[in-house]
Amino acid sequence: MSPIEVTTVSQWNTTLREAKSSNPQKTIIVDWYAVWCGPCKAISPYFDQIAAANPRTIFLRVNVEGPESRIIATKYRITAMPTFTCIKNGEVVQRISGPDLKGIMSMVQTHGTPQLPSLQPEAEREKVLGNKAFISGDYQGAIEHYSKAIEHAPNSAVLYANRAFSYIKLYQNGTKDPVLGANAVKDANKATEFDPNYSKGWVRLAEALLIARADIETMDNINSEKAAEGKELTKGAVVEALEKAVGLAAQEGNTKLKAEAQKKLEDLKSNL
Repeated sequence: MSPIEVTTVSQWNTTLREAKSSNPQKTIIVDWYAVWCGPCKAISPYFDQIAAANPRTIFLRVNVEGPESRIIATKYRITAMPTFTCIKNGEVVQRISGPDLKGIMSMVQTHGTPQLPSLQPEAEREKVLGNKAFISGDYQGAIEHYSKAIEHAPNSAVLYANRAFSYIKLYQNGTKDPVLGANAVKDANKATEFDPNYSKGWVRLAEALLIARADIETMDNINSEKAAEGKELTKGAVVEALEKAVGLAAQEGNTKLKAEAQKKLEDLKSNL
């Protein structure tokens, strides 16, 4: 993910607060720069690459001469550019002055937010096959491969989210079986349970709950009052999941997923 440009004190405080409240707590790496600074420009693309390779760590950029951001720079006593700081639990734990690429990489390796555990070879192989099946539109085949992968990696949030999305796609493409919606909700719940900070898991949960909401309308064995109550409860859960996804995607710098979740949230609020 790309580093997030911080321009206001409010944005800075919100980012620190969200990093501290995450489980596990997220590390923040800050690039303090000035527009006129040559070394800042030289190190910038490498900082981007490090950020992209460490999506669970929060990477920020702060222009020390911005209208509000200069207040932040003054508080943290930034006097040389570029400076890189590592913040954990709201406190600076390491500081690097100058475009020291090896130093930055070492800082991230030492203090960065732990990455998701890699999959075992068997699980990774089935995941790849599942991805290929999904891309080709064979959602049932994708479900089968993801299920085999889960047998080898039963605590993988990514695999549960992938299988949930396959159930959702199978449902949306004509197989309006309520069991598919129920399975999607179950898998998406598993994804958010195993990794509460996995933004895509929350998007999948929202999508699955929308299917469950649609299924309520088709039930013959439920009275109108109970149906209305169930739809309202489901709507609240969808809104909560999407708001969670928007916040987490913003922390990760995942602008594409944030925009996707934000649009779903706006559509939900305007149409339901």
